[in-house]
Amino acid sequence: MTQKQVFKRDNVLVDIIREHIGSENAISTEQLSKILNEKGYSTKSSSIHIIVARLIKERYLPICSINSKGYYFPKNKKDIEIAISHLQSRADELQSRVDFLKQFLF
Repeated sequence: MTQKQVFKRDNVLVDIIREHIGSENAISTEQLSKILNEKGYSTKSSSIHIIVARLIKERYLPICSINSKGYYFPKNKKDIEIAISHLQSRADELQSRVDFLKQFLF
C-alpha cells in the first residue's frame, strides 16, 4: 500500500469509528476490517489495533476501546473512565507477568 493509500484508509477508519459514539456503540475489529475490505482497503482484523494505536498518537484522537466490544469515540467522562479502567487492567496484568518472569533472573 502506498503512503497515499494508507492515509486514505486511515481516514476511512477514523470516519467509521467516529460514527460509534459511546462505549455502548463500540465497533469490533472484525466489523472494522470487513467494512475496510468492502471499501477496497485490504486490512486484517488483527492489524486494526496497531493502526488505531498509531492514529491515536499521530492524530491526537481520543479513540477508546473495550476488549469485548471494540472501538468508540467517547461521548462523556464515563466513557473515558471505562477506557482508562480497561487499559489499567491490561497494564496491571502485564506488570504481573513481568514481576513473575523476574524471579527467573539469576
